[in-house]
Amino acid sequence: MEPYKSYLAENPFDDEANLIEYQYRKLKSYGIGHSTSVMWDREAIKPEWITTTFLPEVDIPSVSNGFREKEEYLKEIANVKNLSIWSSLSPKETCVKLTKFVEAYQNWITTQQKEANEEAFEYQNLSGGLIQKQVSNCNRLLRNIEILSNNHQAFQCFQLANTAMFIQMIISRDKRFGCLEKEAIDISDGKDVYANITLFKEYDGQNITYRPFQLAFLLLNIEGIIDPNCKDRNEIVDLIWFPTGGGKTEAYLAVTAFTILWRRLTNPDNYEGVSVIMRYTLRLLTAQQFERASRLIVALDFLRSKKPEFQLGNTPISIGMWVGMATSPNAIQDANEKIGNGVNPENDSIQYAVNQLNKAKTNYTLDTAKQKNIFQVSACPWCGCELITKRKNAVDKIDFAHAFSITKNKFKISCNNTSCNFHSQNGLPIDVIDESLYNQPPTLLFATVDKFAMLSHQENAHRFFNSLSEGLPTDVIIQDELHLLNGPLGSIVGLFETLIERLCSKKGRKPKIIASTATTRNTKEQIENLYGGREVNIFPPQGISYDDNYFSQVTRKSLRKYIGFMPTGKTMIDTQVQAMLPILLYARILLHQIGSENNQDLSDYWTIVSYYNSLKQVGKIYNKVGDEILAELRRLHKRFLPEYLEFNYKGMVNRTTELTSRVESTKIKNVLKDLEKTWGLDEEKKYVKDTIDLVLASNMFSVGIDIGRLNVMVMNGQPKNVAEYIQASSRVARSREGLVVNLLDANLAREKSYFENYVSFHQAYYKFVEPLTVTPFTGITFHKILNGILVGYMRHINGLNKSEDAHKFDGNIEDLVELIEQRIPDSNDNLKVMARLILKELADDWYKKVKDKSEVDQKLFYKELIQDTVSDDQWALMKSMREVDSNSVIKINTNITIEEQDNGEEDQ
Repeated sequence: MEPYKSYLAENPFDDEANLIEYQYRKLKSYGIGHSTSVMWDREAIKPEWITTTFLPEVDIPSVSNGFREKEEYLKEIANVKNLSIWSSLSPKETCVKLTKFVEAYQNWITTQQKEANEEAFEYQNLSGGLIQKQVSNCNRLLRNIEILSNNHQAFQCFQLANTAMFIQMIISRDKRFGCLEKEAIDISDGKDVYANITLFKEYDGQNITYRPFQLAFLLLNIEGIIDPNCKDRNEIVDLIWFPTGGGKTEAYLAVTAFTILWRRLTNPDNYEGVSVIMRYTLRLLTAQQFERASRLIVALDFLRSKKPEFQLGNTPISIGMWVGMATSPNAIQDANEKIGNGVNPENDSIQYAVNQLNKAKTNYTLDTAKQKNIFQVSACPWCGCELITKRKNAVDKIDFAHAFSITKNKFKISCNNTSCNFHSQNGLPIDVIDESLYNQPPTLLFATVDKFAMLSHQENAHRFFNSLSEGLPTDVIIQDELHLLNGPLGSIVGLFETLIERLCSKKGRKPKIIASTATTRNTKEQIENLYGGREVNIFPPQGISYDDNYFSQVTRKSLRKYIGFMPTGKTMIDTQVQAMLPILLYARILLHQIGSENNQDLSDYWTIVSYYNSLKQVGKIYNKVGDEILAELRRLHKRFLPEYLEFNYKGMVNRTTELTSRVESTKIKNVLKDLEKTWGLDEEKKYVKDTIDLVLASNMFSVGIDIGRLNVMVMNGQPKNVAEYIQASSRVARSREGLVVNLLDANLAREKSYFENYVSFHQAYYKFVEPLTVTPFTGITFHKILNGILVGYMRHINGLNKSEDAHKFDGNIEDLVELIEQRIPDSNDNLKVMARLILKELADDWYKKVKDKSEVDQKLFYKELIQDTVSDDQWALMKSMREVDSNSVIKINTNITIEEQDNGEEDQ
C-alpha cells in the first residue's frame, strides 16, 4: 500500500518546518477520514490493511534516556558517587572515563554522518546543519573535560557539586529522609542518620546515577560558569530540550550546585548575594520545583557545615521563594500575624491552632492546623519531619508544635525533629517572606517571572543583584518551561529582561542563561527576542531522525495509549458527563474483580483526571458531580456491581477536587499531597479513605505535575495548542501503562480535523507544535513597560532606590536609552527612535514633577510618582508581568450636557 501523504514536503517560507519534515521522513500517513477516523497496520513497513473507525487508538512509543546496550561500560562514570569527593577514581582516571563517555557520542555522530551521506543530495543541506550542531556540542564537552584535567580548583568544584547531587538524590529517595513527610513522634532518635556525613560516604550508590544527558549537560556548562569572558556565557542560551519526565530538573540542578560552589571557592571573602535565579511561569510549577530545589540547598549546606576543610564559607547556603502575596506574605509583620507569635494570637494563626490542639479542643485536628500553614513549606526537606506536628516534648509527653518564627527581622524555620541537622540555632536555610529576603538575600532565588515587575516598586530589591554594592552580581539565570514565555507575557518579559540582565551584569561580567522545555518551535527567534540577540544552543542537539539524538531514543515499548471519541447528537456538556461515567465505573469494577488487597493496582487507576480548556467548563461539570454524575453512577453501580460495594459512589462529592487557578495558592500543595495518597479503605471496609476519585483540571495541570499514580485522563476538547496537549496528556502514565481518552466536538472544525487525522497526528505530534511568537519591540510593549524599566533602572542602577530619592532624578537617561537601543535589532531604526521618544517624554515629565515640588519646598516621593495600575496615567507601573490584557480603563465624562450630545451626533 502506498502512502496517502508523505511528511516530506518543502516549505519555501519556513526553513525550520523543512528541517522538521526531514526528521520525520520515515513516518507515513495512509489515510484521512471524513467525519470518521482512519487506522492502519502501523507494525508493518508497508501496511496491508486500512479501516475506518469511530474509536481510533494510538500507542505512543516511550523514550529511553539511558545508556545503549553496547555502552554499559559507561555506567561506571555516570555513577554519581564515582564523580564525588568519595570516588575511588583519581582525577586523571575520572577525566579519562569522562572522555570515553564523550567519545561514544562522537562515534554516534560518525554513524549519523555516514547515514546522511547515503541519502539524496537535496537532503544533505538539512542533515549537514544538524550534524554540525552535534559536532559543536561534542567539541564543547571535550573542551570542558580538558578544563577539568588542567584546573585543579574546577575539578574540586566538580566533585563537590556531584557530592551535593549524590546527597540530594539519596534524601529524595530514601524514606528516612525528606522524600517522605512524617510526624516528629514517628521519627526515632537518629543523630547518626540526620547529622552524620559518614552515612552518605558509606551509602551504596549503585542506583544513584545520572542519565547520560544530565551528566553531559553539567559538563557542557563548566567553562560558561568559571570563565566570565567566554562565548558560552555571554553569547549563548543553553536550552535543555527533553520530553516531559526525562529529568531536565536534575540537569540544571547539577549546574546550580556547581555555580554556587564555584562562587564560594573562588571568592571566599565576597560570595554573598544571589548566585542563581530560577524562574518559573506558573505558581503550581513553582511550588513543586521549590521543594526539589530545597533538597539540593540543604544538601549543599550540610556539605558546607560538615566539610570545613573545603572552606565553603561561614554563612548558610540558602534558598528563597520570591512570589506573589497570594502565595506567601510579603511583609514580616504579616508573617508574624499568620504565625501568631503574640500574647493574643489571632484565630486564623498557626499558633492559635496549635494551642487549641494542646488544649484538646474537639473541633480542632492536626489537619486543621496544617491548613493554617501558608508558607509553601510543609515539611523539612532534609529529614521529612512535618513543620506542624505531633511530638514528644521535653518532659516526654505528647504535644503539638510548629516550626515557624520571626527572629531579628528574619523569617525562620527550625525543624521539629531534635535529631535533624537543621534543628539548630540557624534552622533551615529557607525563606519565603519578601521583606526577610531583602534583608538577607538567598543563595538561590526562586521566583515567578511575574514578580520581577516589582523591581520598580521595591527599594531594596537591588540587594538580590548587588547592583549598588561591591558584591558579585548573579552568576546564572535559569528559565524553566520556556515555551510558556510567548504571546503578550513573553513580549513583556522580553523587554523587561533588558533591565534584569543589566542588573546581573557588572564590570563586563554577564550572567550565564539556561532554559528548559519539553516542546520547542521557532526557538531561535524566541531566544533572540527574549535575551537580546543571544544564540540558542539546543541540548541534546537533534539527530537526523526524530527518534534518536543519542541521549534519548524512541523505543517500541509504549506506556500511554490515546483513544479518540467524537460523538454527535448531544451538547458537549452532556457528552462529557456521559463519557466520564463508564470510566469512573470501571475503576470500581476493577476493585470488584481484583479485590481490595491489590492496593497498588487500584491506587494507580482509581483517580480520574478530567481536563478542560476553560474554567467555565470546569464550573459546569463541578456542579453536576453531586447531582447528575452521582445519580448516574449510583444507577450503573446497582446494575453492574454488588450492593456491598456501595461505598464506591457514596461520598464521591467530597472526593472530587479542582486543580485550576481558582484554587488558592496556599491550598495547592495540600491538593497535590492528597493526589499522592495511596488508595485505601477503612478497617471495616465501609468507605474509601484518603483518596481523590475525580480531579477537574485546567491548563494549570499541564506543567510541573509528577504523580506516578495518575494513569487515566479524559481530555475534554482539544487544547488551544499542541504544546499544551502534549504537556497535559504527558502527566499520566509516567511510570506504568496509562490511558488518555480524547473527547472531541464534532461541531468544531478544528477538533473534527484532529479526529479525522487522529493516527497521523499522534504518531508525530511533536512535529505539529506551533511556532512561538514573542514581540518585545513594538509600540504597545514600549508603552506598557518602558515606564517600569525607567523607574527600576534609576532605583537599582543609578542608586535612587529609596522612597524619597525620586526627587533626586536629574532627567539624564542617556545610559538607559543606549541600553534599550542596543537591545533592539539594527534593522528596526524606527523602533529605536520610538523608544527614545517615549523614554524622553517620561523623563521630562518626571523631572517636571521634581521641579514643581521644589518650588513649594517639598520632595517628590515614588509613591506620588507611581500611579495605581488600573489608571490610564503614564506612570501606572505594572506590579505583575501578567497585567497585560487583564483590564481596560473607561473614562466617563459626567459634565457633558444633553445639548452637547445632540450637537455631536452628526459628527459621530
